[in-house]
Amino acid sequence: MYDSAEVFLVFFVLALTYTCFMAYNALRLFQSRKFVKHWRYAKLIYSFQFIQLFLRSLSFWFVCAYSNDINSDDKFAFTTFSLPDSVIIASFITLFWVMITCTRHSRIDSECNSCGGDKLANAGFITLIVLIIWLLLEFMLYGLLYLDVLSKDAIGLQQIIFCFLSSAIVGSGLIAVQVKYSGLPFKTEQAGKYLKTVVFVTIVWISGRILHGTFYFISVRNINESDTSNFTEIVEDTGTIILIIIDLLVTEIMCYFFILDYSFFRIFSSDFIDEPISNNLILKDDVSMHSIPTNELKDRIDHEFGTNINSILSDLKGRLGELIITKINNSEVVVRKITLNRFNKYVLENLKTDIEDIQKLQIPNLCVYSGCNIMNNDIELIMPYYPMGSLYNLLHVRQSDLSLSKKLEISIGLAETLSEIHSKKKAHGHLTSYNVFLTNQLEPIITDLGLEHLKKYLGLTGGYCNKSAWSSPEILKDPSNVVTKPIISDDAYSFGMIMWEIFYNTEPFPGFTLTKLRETVVEQGFRPGINDFHPIEVAELIKSCWNKDPSNRPDFDLIVKSLRVTLRTLD
Repeated sequence: MYDSAEVFLVFFVLALTYTCFMAYNALRLFQSRKFVKHWRYAKLIYSFQFIQLFLRSLSFWFVCAYSNDINSDDKFAFTTFSLPDSVIIASFITLFWVMITCTRHSRIDSECNSCGGDKLANAGFITLIVLIIWLLLEFMLYGLLYLDVLSKDAIGLQQIIFCFLSSAIVGSGLIAVQVKYSGLPFKTEQAGKYLKTVVFVTIVWISGRILHGTFYFISVRNINESDTSNFTEIVEDTGTIILIIIDLLVTEIMCYFFILDYSFFRIFSSDFIDEPISNNLILKDDVSMHSIPTNELKDRIDHEFGTNINSILSDLKGRLGELIITKINNSEVVVRKITLNRFNKYVLENLKTDIEDIQKLQIPNLCVYSGCNIMNNDIELIMPYYPMGSLYNLLHVRQSDLSLSKKLEISIGLAETLSEIHSKKKAHGHLTSYNVFLTNQLEPIITDLGLEHLKKYLGLTGGYCNKSAWSSPEILKDPSNVVTKPIISDDAYSFGMIMWEIFYNTEPFPGFTLTKLRETVVEQGFRPGINDFHPIEVAELIKSCWNKDPSNRPDFDLIVKSLRVTLRTLD
């Protein structure tokens, strides 16, 4: 039990704490005049928080002055203590709008419908409408309370319900938004940090509202079970006063702290604009960044190889830029030239990291970029040149007549490389016969692995698409044009399609658009026909790679073993 003096001291400290936070919030509210245009409504969260802090500090000073005279049944006393809970829900709703708006402005804008920028804008607008409705609802409920239409218990119950309901809605919305737009690159590295800060603060507030609803329910139950309506006698109970202190510190003060902290406040003064880039060269043997002008690279290529850089390889039909055969330092190489509509520093930094990550894999039959030259909006990626060209070229342009054993050897080599890639916790995701190159000995070389950030960016701003007739139904089903989160089963399906292509010398679904592929492969479940196929073991393996259930597709260790057994039976 606490005596009256101890109760006074507790509420005096609380009143002083809330008053200090109110003064700090007033400073932030004054500084909010510097918010940029698209963050002007973020001032609401500081406005509502100021009102809530004012009412809460006023109620505590009221307790300090008149604690012995306060009756818990008095409507004014009830309003003084309960109204701040209604206002903090308004701040919570505004924070949800901040999260949606930050997601919208921190991600790179898309020129295609998959971005969903308009949907986010509409969601933000709807959130503000909900905020207005909430304020009108609370105003009406308290009006009904003073007209004796509603009881205090009804007001308390709806506040408890809305604590849990608002937390569930905001939590579900947070997860849905972040999952849906997780594949979109950030405009800048700083924009990504801003969004992480907003998400963290939102999670803190969700936890705070859930805890407050729980504590509020326990407090109301304790008060209802009490034999007195005198406020001082109610709070003199040790359990009640401890519960009040924990509730206020954890579910309100902590939440206020993160909103007032500068790392959160400074977000609203940012435009999230794209950062300028510089021209850099990334070399395999020297991963530090070195400047080299693009025109110097072009002159070197033209002089040593005797051809213009625009002389594009006819058999390498990569959609990720142009593929150009050249010579650098007397070595034949291929330069993949990608021209962007616009570029930013964040994508550049991730491009460097992505290239280094693939180089570190050290897989023998995996083609890696040995250099990257960037100038203005042009990216030139340098990789080895394979004179035999792509597997697609071998099968469908040259129409080479391969023996059964050679077809199996190519399939085994491809499967072995994919097995090594998967052992490094990587997956390709958009494997086709176009991005399988061949050595003079017809050893398959896998290319186009990685560069996820650049591909996502190009899919958003340049119309790049890496989905094809070789893509798994799961990848085709996704509405975006770029593969964002490939898994091993996707590669198994693509490998089965390449094997069918090798053994039938036929391109899968030739001329099909992405829409037609979704209709045929995903909705209707069609696969290329397997008739009079020899050997039968390969036919069964191809069918297992095309299994509708991704979890039932074989892994590549099993695929390699199966193909080796089949090859030995031919000897």
